[in-house]
Amino acid sequence: MQALSLQTNRRKLFVCLINNNENGMSDTLQSQEPTQRPFVAERLRAADAFVGMEMDWRLMPASGHSNMLFRAQGPQGDLVLRINASSLRAFGVDRRLEAEALQLIQGADWAPRVLCNAWREGWLLMAHHGVSLTEAGETDASHSGQQLLSFISDLQRITEGPAFDYQALIALYRRHIKERADASAHTERLLELEAAFSAIPSDTMTLTHHDLHSGNLCLDQGQLVVLDWEYAGLGWPWLDMASLLQHHDLEADDLYALPACANLSATEIEQRLQLAAHINQLLEQLWFAVREEQTG
Repeated sequence: MQALSLQTNRRKLFVCLINNNENGMSDTLQSQEPTQRPFVAERLRAADAFVGMEMDWRLMPASGHSNMLFRAQGPQGDLVLRINASSLRAFGVDRRLEAEALQLIQGADWAPRVLCNAWREGWLLMAHHGVSLTEAGETDASHSGQQLLSFISDLQRITEGPAFDYQALIALYRRHIKERADASAHTERLLELEAAFSAIPSDTMTLTHHDLHSGNLCLDQGQLVVLDWEYAGLGWPWLDMASLLQHHDLEADDLYALPACANLSATEIEQRLQLAAHINQLLEQLWFAVREEQTG
C-alpha cells in the first residue's frame, strides 16, 4: 500500500461521518444531532434494550472509521456501539462474513469482546478496549511487536472458517471503476491486481485480517486487542505479514518463526513478502479511488 500519502488521505476521508442518503438518512437530517437521527436513534434504543437500561451514548471521534461509534458506561465497564455504515462507505465489507469471523475468534486474548452483533439490523455492541496504537504513546506502541507476532501466529493456525473471496472483490472494483471518467488508469491497476492474485503460490489459506494499520489495534491494560474485522476471512496470510512490516516496527527477520514461513527458504519468504506488499499497495490505491468518488 502506498503508504504514507494514501494512508493520510484515507484517514482524512474517514473523518466524514455518515453522509447524505446513507443508511436511510436524508439531507434534512444532516443538521441534527447524530443521536436524534431516526436511523441512529432506533439502533441506540435496540442497544439499550439489550443492555437492559437506558445508556448515555456519546459519539466518539470518527477518525479512522467509516462507521458511527458511540461510547457509554455500562454496568460492567465502558461499551462501544458501532452503527454500521452502508455498503457505499464500507466498500467491500461483507457483514455476514465479519460476523462469522468474530464468532470464530471470541475468547482469544487479542479478540474484541463482542456482546451483540446484530449485523442484519446494522449494529454491533462490544466492550471498550482502550486507545489505539495510533493514539498510544510511542513507548506503548513499541512494546506491541511481540504481541503482534503472537497474534499473527494464532491466526495462521486457523485454517477452517469463512473464506474471503478475492475474485468477488475484484469483480466489485471492476463494476465501480467502469463508471469513472478516469477508468483507464484504474483498469490498469485492476489488471495488475488480477495478475498479482494469480501469482499467489499454493499456500495454505488461514484466517487473515486484511487491515492491520495501527488504528485497528488497541492496548487494553497492556493487552493487544485487534479491532475492525470487516474484511476478515480465510485468505493469504502473507498480506497480513506484509502489513506488519509496513505499519509497525518489525523487520522481515522477525517473521521467520511464523507458521507460514515453515519449510520456506529466505528467498521464498522474501518473494512472498514482495508480492503481498504489491497486492496491498494496489488494493489501497483502488480502495481509495472508489471511496473518494463515493464520498465526494
